[in-house]
Amino acid sequence: MSGQYKTAWLCEALLVSRSGYYAWIKRRRFPGPRQLENMRLRERIREEFMRSRQTYGSPRLAQVLGCPSRRNRIARLMRLERIFADNAPSIVP
Repeated sequence: MSGQYKTAWLCEALLVSRSGYYAWIKRRRFPGPRQLENMRLRERIREEFMRSRQTYGSPRLAQVLGCPSRRNRIARLMRLERIFADNAPSIVP
């Protein structure tokens, strides 16, 4: 969109500073160390969740991943991935 309109005009219309816009562009091209770690952690969460047959929640996943102190972070990443444990009891006739 910035090809059609001047960046300064777009930033003014969206009430964003130009320096903030360029910082955002830079962060998208070169993610920081925490974002890179989150991407790796999200992949590991997906793998372990599938390995658990979609039954592990964030406390157990944190334990399996070897980082029990990061339970809240893992819970947040699970929500972003739309991963929810299936805790419904299975009824066997």
